[in-house]
Amino acid sequence: MENKNEEGKKQDDPLYKTKQARNVATMVFLHLLQNFITMPVRMEILMPYFNYDTARYSTVLNRSLLGTYLMSLILNPLMLELSNIYGRLPVIQFGMYYSIILKAFSLINPSGNMQILTSFLSAPGMVTLNSFNVYISDLYKSSTNNSKEQADIDSKQIAVAQSQVMAYKFIGLVVGPVVGGYLSKRNVRLPYVAAIVAGLIEIYLGQGLNEYMPIEKRKKQIDYHNLNPLKFLKLFLSGGKLISLSIMHVLYLITNPRGYGTTEDLVRTVSYGSVNFDVMQRSYLKSFSSFVSVLGYGFGGKILKQIGVAKMFITSSYTLILQRLYQWLYCKSVSIDYILNVINVSKPLTDVSSNVMLRQEARQQGIKPDELEIMLGNLEEMSLVFSYPCWAIVYIWCLRSGDVRRFYGVLAGLHVLQNILGLYVLRESGTLH
Repeated sequence: MENKNEEGKKQDDPLYKTKQARNVATMVFLHLLQNFITMPVRMEILMPYFNYDTARYSTVLNRSLLGTYLMSLILNPLMLELSNIYGRLPVIQFGMYYSIILKAFSLINPSGNMQILTSFLSAPGMVTLNSFNVYISDLYKSSTNNSKEQADIDSKQIAVAQSQVMAYKFIGLVVGPVVGGYLSKRNVRLPYVAAIVAGLIEIYLGQGLNEYMPIEKRKKQIDYHNLNPLKFLKLFLSGGKLISLSIMHVLYLITNPRGYGTTEDLVRTVSYGSVNFDVMQRSYLKSFSSFVSVLGYGFGGKILKQIGVAKMFITSSYTLILQRLYQWLYCKSVSIDYILNVINVSKPLTDVSSNVMLRQEARQQGIKPDELEIMLGNLEEMSLVFSYPCWAIVYIWCLRSGDVRRFYGVLAGLHVLQNILGLYVLRESGTLH
């Protein structure tokens, strides 16, 4: 009994939680680095495979991503059920080993067929990212205090920890392609060697994580009712505030670079000209934008503690609307685009504040933190599945209208809707003064 009490006190120690969360964030960085570091060499291998037909190359990759997202919808709830039976760490370790095995296959046979095959089979490895989110929700779940006030504190801590994880994700997005491009010029196998090394370091760091699913609390068998991949729809069938927050989360997903994919690149190419916005400019601007996002997510938690959820959301959301409107009406060159991307730091700040409100409201509706993470993971996959064709339609409409920069007007409109929903939630919560 004393050992359990000591373990509970240790789990509630803020410094201990911070250290564990930092380890998880580093592991997430290494997990994503394995994919981003091999992106340049995959393109180098696949472009000759498709006879340098960029349209066909993009079509195959988009279909591969679509397959990965749909497979993740099924695997996310399955991984949660397995972690409820065998523990959190074994499921995380499976994803880490699985990713290394796929990279080993590409190292042995770096051919176009192998690149396509491993892309279609990558879902179990990527699902590990949601397993990390579940682990963080366990980490910041108090073992000695189950009051409503503590639940609100836990929800805020989880959201702040998630913002740190997102910062590490964007670091991987910045560092991975640069290092991968450098290595691929020397040997096509070197990026895969680096990816495997990153995976081995990730496994080593995982040895320092503690298991937060005690044996006595584990399930004996799979509850097949929980394997429903559309269980996230529960978020839209609860109270008014939770519905609004869920819609806000969807709007966030479809209005970030993962949501609109390459549509913004097409808009910039048409607006600035292919000479002024070539492949290198595209890479530089994406890296710069990712660096700004790192700053936003990295300092999001500290800003949240200083000014609170309401002020942080209102300030960042209005700034985001103004940025998109300026891009639509006045942005005429790449240099101005760089300046406007500095303001893009408001995007992660809006995300962090929205996440705090969403998690607090979900807890009040009786949704368990680990189940919420899987719901949000599946909601993300489904949103991304539909966002690609939707943004393609928006781009075609903008192109036919003669002004492709209307794309930013559409983004501004979606941000306005997100802002209205957020203000409604804050007013109903009594935090809008």
